[in-house]
Amino acid sequence: MPELSIETPYSHRHVLHVDSAMSFRGGQRQLLLLAKAQHERSDSPDPTLLVRNPRLIDAALEAGLHVEAWYGPIRLRGLWQLRRSIARLGSPLIHVHDSRSHGAVRIIAPRRSQDQLVVHRRIDDAPRQRFATRWKYAKGAVICVSDAIVKVMLDFGVEKERLHLVRSALPTAKSRSVTPVHPHAGGRLRLLSVGALVKHKGHRTLIEALASKELPVSLRIVGGGPLEVELLDLIARHGLTGQVVLAGDLADVSSEIENADLLVHPSLSEGLGTAVLDAMWGALPVLASAAGGLPELVKDGVTGWLVQPGSSSDLSDKLDSLAGAAARDPEFLCRHGKAGRRRAENCFPFGAMVRKTSDVYDTCL
Repeated sequence: MPELSIETPYSHRHVLHVDSAMSFRGGQRQLLLLAKAQHERSDSPDPTLLVRNPRLIDAALEAGLHVEAWYGPIRLRGLWQLRRSIARLGSPLIHVHDSRSHGAVRIIAPRRSQDQLVVHRRIDDAPRQRFATRWKYAKGAVICVSDAIVKVMLDFGVEKERLHLVRSALPTAKSRSVTPVHPHAGGRLRLLSVGALVKHKGHRTLIEALASKELPVSLRIVGGGPLEVELLDLIARHGLTGQVVLAGDLADVSSEIENADLLVHPSLSEGLGTAVLDAMWGALPVLASAAGGLPELVKDGVTGWLVQPGSSSDLSDKLDSLAGAAARDPEFLCRHGKAGRRRAENCFPFGAMVRKTSDVYDTCL
């Protein structure tokens, strides 16, 4: 394929999405949704995916996307594979979705390709202040999924003109069947938490909140990860077996949202939180920590509630208060859930996310 001029607009330019994660989490889901939307455009070439996660590969193939299983960024074979993919596509716009992919592209891609690089930043942790990291971020447009991440990257030293706020979004989803909640008369308040079993998701804080006082609630935690055994042990030591269930990693959480009364998202850090977006689309109210970009999703007292990150006592007190409010007014949680649905529709439309990403591409070309 002949190399295109640098002025060629996005609508005539191949996009190569690169992601090295072996897990399928919010970032991989957003990559898939974005690539599918780009695939459906009639005025641009189909995107190509170079990724590692088997679930992502299978879903991309099922959607008819061009996808190649990647050997990864830390093997010479993987670096050669990346260079070959870039060469085969001519002069693609490269969209990297994780830190290791970012580093690999900066090392192996030709200079011209690096001039049309887009970096997706979905975590609110500050990059390490060391030479290699500063060199890695010296080129490319950076998509930040929240204002919190924009601030982190500005503080790190990335120029304001290279930072682009494009909040994550989900396609319009059917709202769950909203029914009044009777936690005391009809049973426990059904809590749901969705997220990988890793430290920053705050599951330990949530379990300790339930252990600190007797609450009329049950909890299902959906997700898999390295802390599973540790959390099971914590649940048993606090005598919460039966009240707290680890449901494992589920491909579809819609039925879980349908059968829950409240989503609890106790992250210690969070770029934005697609699990919260899922809940909002499902008209499920949200109790979240005020970490990272979560306050940009949850309007305290309107669509849900915010608590101090890492504070089990704050979380426990709020759960107690909400259970009491729901007992006095069965429509209480319903109203907040419906407000969340309206906020998702008005403030986080999927089409706007796709369009803004295209605008970022055009700035690079």
